[in-house]
Amino acid sequence: MRSLFVNNKLTFLFVIFILAPCFLQEVVAQSTVNNFRLYTVKDGLASNYVKNLLIDSKGYLWVGTLEGINRFDGESFTNLITDAKDFTSRSVEWINQVNDSIILIGTSSGLVVFNLNNNQFQNSQIKDTLLKAGSTTFVRSIVRLPNDKCLIAGGNYVFLLDRHLNVIRSCAKQRKVYFRRRYNF
Repeated sequence: MRSLFVNNKLTFLFVIFILAPCFLQEVVAQSTVNNFRLYTVKDGLASNYVKNLLIDSKGYLWVGTLEGINRFDGESFTNLITDAKDFTSRSVEWINQVNDSIILIGTSSGLVVFNLNNNQFQNSQIKDTLLKAGSTTFVRSIVRLPNDKCLIAGGNYVFLLDRHLNVIRSCAKQRKVYFRRRYNF
């Protein structure tokens, strides 16, 4: 009888000190209120279908959507696609800041260059006809490399660009290309 009492007492202590805190943590965690704001086209977003996000060196949030690109300053969206005459495709596939002043925007028809210093599109910096905005190259990925170089995967090609956006090297893909953490050139 005494051993049954001791076992029950140990079971009771186990439940109180070991299992109860686990359940209480879940109850406390579920009661936490998250401040979350949903932005839509009603707030100035180009489309509700967001494809890519980037926070640039100045703290702006860039939102690439199916219908264009927006810059968010924490309060409102600026639709940048309406300001660009040579933004030939509205579908923004990839956004990446490749140096302190340049953001590259990959679209379904080439590469678009945005200069952060003067807040203007400068597509004339892209010399390669396969990458120019208006080309048939579907830019799938932009990866920033050391020394302000970048890799761009688009169409059937992989391009290596220098800091002035000149193509250093390009190669045609024979099979799927995956970017890895280590880049050997």
